[in-house]
This record gives sequence, structure tokens and C-alpha cells, in this order.
Amino acid sequence: MQKTIILKKLAQLAWLAVITFVVSVVAGTTLYVFAAFTEPAAAPSSSNQDFTENILGANNADNDFSSPLVAASSTGSIIERLEYLRANFSLNFPEQRYQVYDDWNCANNNEGGTAACAASDPEYTGEEGEWATTTDSDFSTQYIVSGLVAKDLRTGLYWSDAYDETQGGDGAEDDIENDFCATSTAMAPCSGSCSGAGGSGCSDEDINNGSCEGSKYACYDANGDGPTDFGWSALDWCENLELAVDGTGDKTDWRLPTQKELLQAYINGAANNLPNPDHYYWSSTEYYSSTAKAWLVYLSYGNTLNFINKTNSGYYARCVRR
Repeated sequence: MQKTIILKKLAQLAWLAVITFVVSVVAGTTLYVFAAFTEPAAAPSSSNQDFTENILGANNADNDFSSPLVAASSTGSIIERLEYLRANFSLNFPEQRYQVYDDWNCANNNEGGTAACAASDPEYTGEEGEWATTTDSDFSTQYIVSGLVAKDLRTGLYWSDAYDETQGGDGAEDDIENDFCATSTAMAPCSGSCSGAGGSGCSDEDINNGSCEGSKYACYDANGDGPTDFGWSALDWCENLELAVDGTGDKTDWRLPTQKELLQAYINGAANNLPNPDHYYWSSTEYYSSTAKAWLVYLSYGNTLNFINKTNSGYYARCVRR
């Protein structure tokens, strides 16, 4: 009996020794791992790069981080790998051209054919509408590229050519800012989105049907009345446009289109039926959270932007009427 008790005691001591050893090893390993991630105080050698080089990817002599020196690398530091992903991200999302269903090419496929996409394949235009064009031959007093007017037969909207800061047009479209505040008599005055002159406002009906002249808007003009050097806003230019359609004489009810009208024009085939579609065009639609900004639509691609201040130049305008 005494012997059995002694053996049990010895076994317990043995297990205690093993546990003590394991804990000691784990503790030692933990300390070692902690030490491995501690920034060295001494300058690193070529075989022991410091945190900055390994994580940020700096490659200058003293390993201080300098972002212009970080190159894209699929096997480098974290930042270098992120730069590699950023630079190559588009490879996972090819452009639209030459895919199975594609309206840039592959018209045959979209029509139900089985031919492979090719550069010589015609553009698919099956979803587009029909358009009709007329030309005002006397637009010498207007600030517009040409007298061509295109009518979208789906919507019934007439579309002018683009703004030109040269009276009578010099054949090249020009950019224009869009500083306006189309306050109606039923709304509170605008604030913060327009710095120029204006009137007391128009009725909602007049604004919507294009019969509100620019001078009546509560605020429409950033730099004083005038067509050139951004004196006019895009909205003001359209309100002053006089252009004939269908041979019936000059029309004065032109206005700046809304964002949805521009997008619908793109869907209906603006890229193939309107002159000079390859720009961002101003709309009269303000950004819902900031009246200092208005929406833009790129008529060749259908892109739409909402973060553009109305006072920015670099964007274009064309007018619309019913």
C-alpha cells in the first residue's frame, strides 16, 4: 500500500515537471516571437530590413518611407502589392469591346448570329431610336457650332449643336461653366450656388417649358451678362438661343436639358446622331445635397457625374426644346 502511494506521488511529480517544461518552452517561444516583431534599434543590414522597408516598401538608402519610390510588385511589400493590384485591377474587368454581347462591335451576335466578335463587325444599334435632322442656315448671330438641329423621334425633343464662344461658330465647340440658380416664384431664394445677377424668378411652368428668360432667374450668371469668356452660364446661353427647326422660323424656347433627358438621349443613340457627343454636357439638374453642383452626362458613353461645381469650366453645353 505504501509502495503504491509513493509511485503515484512520483508520477504526479513527473507530470508536473513535463508541464513546467512545456510552459517554459511556450513562454520562451512567445518571447521569441514578440522579439521577432520588435523594431530593431540599430540600422538594418541588407539581410535584415526594418519595418518601413518590409511593410511600406521604401527602397531608398536609409529605408525612410518615400511613396514616389514605391513600385508595383506582386511579390514585394504590402504597399507594393497593393500598388500592383491597383495598377492591374482593370485586367479583371475588360473593356466592353469584342465581348460576346457588345454594342460597340458584335452586332451579328446581338442579332442572334453565332459569328465571333471581330473589329470589322458593325456596331449594334438595335436599341437606338430614329432621329431626323434639319439645319438653320442663318445662325450668324448665335454662339453655336452649327445650325444643325436633331430631333429624337422617340421623345419628340429637339437637340441643338454645342456651345461655341465665337459668334456664328468657328466649327469647334467650347467649354462653358454652369453657374445658375433656377429659383421659381414658388421657392425660397437660392443661396451659395450662384454669384451673379438675376431677377425675381419665374413660375414653375415657365421654367419647365423654356419660356423663362435668363434675366428673370433669381440667379443665373457668374460673371455678368455676355456670351464669351464664361460670361454666360450654360443655362443662360440656352435661354438666349434663337434657332430654327423644321423650317418654321427661329424658336426661343430652348433650355438646358435635365440629367434624365441627356441620359435618355444617350440610350436613344446620341453618340451616333448628335454632332460633337464626345464630351461631358451640363444638365439643369442640381445635386440633391448641394445646389452648388449640377449633374453632367457624357453623351458618347452614358457616364454621369454629380460632384462638379457649377463654376467649373472644362465642360460643354447643348440645348433642348419640345
